Amino acid sequence: MNLEKFFWNTVYEWIEKNTQAECCEFIVSLLMEIYPEIVEPLSYEMSIDEEDYFDFDSSRSIGDVRALIEKRYAWLIDIDFEKKNNIYNFWYYSKNKQEPRMSDRFNEDGAELELPLAIARDINKLYLELKNYSEKDQLSSYLLKNQEFRHVLRRIFICEKLPYSEIQDNTISKSLMPVDMLRLKLSFFGATRFDPRSDRWVRITMYQGAPLMKEIHQSDDTWSYKKIA
Repeated sequence: MNLEKFFWNTVYEWIEKNTQAECCEFIVSLLMEIYPEIVEPLSYEMSIDEEDYFDFDSSRSIGDVRALIEKRYAWLIDIDFEKKNNIYNFWYYSKNKQEPRMSDRFNEDGAELELPLAIARDINKLYLELKNYSEKDQLSSYLLKNQEFRHVLRRIFICEKLPYSEIQDNTISKSLMPVDMLRLKLSFFGATRFDPRSDRWVRITMYQGAPLMKEIHQSDDTWSYKKIA
């Protein structure tokens, strides 16, 4: 081990092998705090103007798209979406809660209101469709007769530029655990002390131990770690 040249990486590799995921991520957070001059500017890059990626080049070939799917979405190519368990759920928008909700496609009403969030199914369908076309054909000619795939192609080209742009899972599968996606999103916001109440929602804590406005001058920026440890 070259502790002098790669000290923190050596520490991280040991932690990854000898602790659980939650402890590992906690230590990673601490390591990031050591270098605020690197980390703090990143906060200005944590949002995105979606219009910058809305358009795509329709002169690309069918072969380009198929190759891109095989590279970025290889995990979904062999999923059989004819099987009930792989299309079990659908997502819709709740007017009461003003947020996406998930329902059983085969035992509940409302599937006609499904949101376009079945990314794995739609990309798989596109991939199979493109096998019927020449690899040299341009997307422009294909889209003239297949407008329903435009939003799918947009997602694919966004992923080409931004590989972490979406969750890589079958979001309508019966085995999907919505709470896992919630934990991912909420941890990004700084949530701690996750307390799952079911497989669909989780109770969290935010800002526990944070100083009030009148206490800021007496506090330090390590308050969040004291409550987690």
